[in-house]
Amino acid sequence: MKAELKQNELSNKDSANRRASDQRSLELANRREENRLRYDVGTIKLMNDRIGSVSAKHFYEELAHQFPE
Repeated sequence: MKAELKQNELSNKDSANRRASDQRSLELANRREENRLRYDVGTIKLMNDRIGSVSAKHFYEELAHQFPE
């Protein structure tokens, strides 16, 4: 009986640890996704600023020069 109770206790602790670990993993994944989206938005804002400061033709010429085929 005591062995069974001890096993149940250990099993419950393992389950709690797994849930906590899963929760931390999920939080980290969410944080990474938020950072990626922030970076994407920042990049788009910079591109929009750049397009606004020079003509679109000049911007695309510059872009083609920086990334030749």
